[in-house]
Amino acid sequence: MEILQSLPLVKIDDRHYLHEAIVSDFLKLRQAANNAGVNLDIASSYRPVERQLLIWNEKWSGKRPLLNRVGTPCDASALTDKEKLDTILIWSALPGTSRHHWGTDIDVYDAPRIAESGKTLQLVPDEYLPGGPCGQLKRWMNDNLEAMGFYCPYATDNGGVAYEPWHISHLAQSAKFERLLTPEALATTISQLDILGKSTILENLEVIHRQFIK
Repeated sequence: MEILQSLPLVKIDDRHYLHEAIVSDFLKLRQAANNAGVNLDIASSYRPVERQLLIWNEKWSGKRPLLNRVGTPCDASALTDKEKLDTILIWSALPGTSRHHWGTDIDVYDAPRIAESGKTLQLVPDEYLPGGPCGQLKRWMNDNLEAMGFYCPYATDNGGVAYEPWHISHLAQSAKFERLLTPEALATTISQLDILGKSTILENLEVIHRQFIK
């Protein structure tokens, strides 16, 4: 998508980038959380298509594990290409469709409490349950995100992308990109990428768009 080639990105926290249109709102969101005694730290923000392509190809080729909807590893060699496609899409967006490409979406966590737990961040739902290291953060987000212009696009599992309590999006700015992500635009992007499973992807674009994007 041509629009992704010239995003006005602003560097945040030394290594993360956000679309310039959401920086002020994000900083206000984080400050409000801090004022309430909650840590709202960035785990992942802008992600280029090339990075998403690497993740996708490593999952398709078996270099990264494939997880089913409940987070259990699958035997990729036992799956048909269509089954493999559907399984990858549960947890990883198709390159060119990831909301992280827009600089409007952020994976957030509570860094100090993760450190106190003695474990590394996994970005799994259990970490955001009551009593989990990010449980307090999740409760605060439930009460405050929408009033400050953000929301959780994967707040429920509707049979497409899995539940992601850590993923927040700037409502107004992300909506502008969503409108551009048509099946036709996606077909053009995928056709130009050196992506594994290309023929299976192109054969199923309408379903992918309906189930995992819209």
